[in-house]
Amino acid sequence: MATSFRPFNTQTDTELVSGFLMDAKRLSGLPQEDPRKDCDDYIKFVVSTQERDPDSAAVLLDGAEVIGFVHAYQVAKKPEVGSLSFDYLVPERRGTGLGARLMDYAVKITRARGCRSL
Repeated sequence: MATSFRPFNTQTDTELVSGFLMDAKRLSGLPQEDPRKDCDDYIKFVVSTQERDPDSAAVLLDGAEVIGFVHAYQVAKKPEVGSLSFDYLVPERRGTGLGARLMDYAVKITRARGCRSL
């Protein structure tokens, strides 16, 4: 299995990542007042962090298939701190060690920006 990352692209990935977010919220059991608004607001947030750092949000690929997503960024007001906003792996790939790839990406990106904690 040859996996790779590429930056999140609003043109091709918005609906997929919104679905990931809605699935994660459903699994959490937390009440959802307006899931569509939540997704729209989150995508706007992702885009705003990508304006500062294009690598802050990425999809995990297996060949051409998107199998995961990770969003980690340097906190603007505390640049020594990184934040992992969201990571997601499609259910059929869970338990295969690929979740560690998502976390490794988050650590690598934030460390490269000078963050000492995540």
